[in-house]
Amino acid sequence: MRRSVTLQDIADHCGFSKSTVAQVLRSPERCRAAAATRKQVLAAARELGYQPNLAARSLSTRRSFTIGVMFPAVGSFYHELVIRLDAILAQHGYYGLFSYWPTHLDARSAFRHAFDRMRQYGVDGIITCEYDESLAEEGIPIVTYGNERRLMDCVYPDKKEYAVQAVRYLYERGHRRMAFMGFFEDVRYQALKQAMTEVGVAVNPTWMIPASNVLEANFDRIREILSQPTRPTAVITHSDHLAMGVILTAHEVGKRVPDDLSVLSYDNLREAAFCLPPLTTFDQRFDLAANLLAETVIRRIETPSLPQQKRHYTMPLIERASVASPPLEA
Repeated sequence: MRRSVTLQDIADHCGFSKSTVAQVLRSPERCRAAAATRKQVLAAARELGYQPNLAARSLSTRRSFTIGVMFPAVGSFYHELVIRLDAILAQHGYYGLFSYWPTHLDARSAFRHAFDRMRQYGVDGIITCEYDESLAEEGIPIVTYGNERRLMDCVYPDKKEYAVQAVRYLYERGHRRMAFMGFFEDVRYQALKQAMTEVGVAVNPTWMIPASNVLEANFDRIREILSQPTRPTAVITHSDHLAMGVILTAHEVGKRVPDDLSVLSYDNLREAAFCLPPLTTFDQRFDLAANLLAETVIRRIETPSLPQQKRHYTMPLIERASVASPPLEA
């Protein structure tokens, strides 16, 4: 039977001390060793076929080096984030334990059940989008994604700025009749209405359309609005999936995007570039978000006494082909 490769084997192979090798392999991105040293140690570990003994490391540190990642099972949005988190956590020497909770059940109880199960696996910390102030008393590092939080560490895009920029972008292209489809409890909704008022665009309540997590349920109202003599020339949506549904619905009632109706979205999912027409959308920057989430939860794990961490970022607009000037008859 082949003998397992040890830290001492790697140290002997590359000429560094065992403690230096251990520091590099424990956390390649965060250790203080020089870049050349890290590169040489990691190359030696790969060449010799080193496999870390996770059980031994957990016993010596009293940590599992596992982080729970919990998101609702809806669409492909969170999948974009999860596939990046998996790779980034591994770069930091952690493993992700992933869990989704069903959205067709009571969201709060479904989340709580998933959270309790995650705790049973002994994870060192949790990344999620759900928020409940009672979680701050759970005694485990938790980082939430998506919105600013009052008590807990959080990573979030600047949604208010997105709403303002969306309205201004359409206004500068001549649009004066705008609709919105999204979740009214989201900060974007109020920010968007305020931005419309500030540029002199009337907020038509019948064109403010509440969204549902059941995608098919969202488009009857759009179909009705687009069939009226006076209709919006642009729709701003909460997500790329909603935008794709708006484009399909417009096609069904004989309206062309962007000739008859402009559609502006938020997410920049992979499929946004491949629908017809390709979506103009604000980029959620999933790579950056995943990096910030991983860094934030690991900081909290390693230094529990840190003050609250609030990390937000801006979203660039990706201009494609779903927005144009309004039709002349508008």
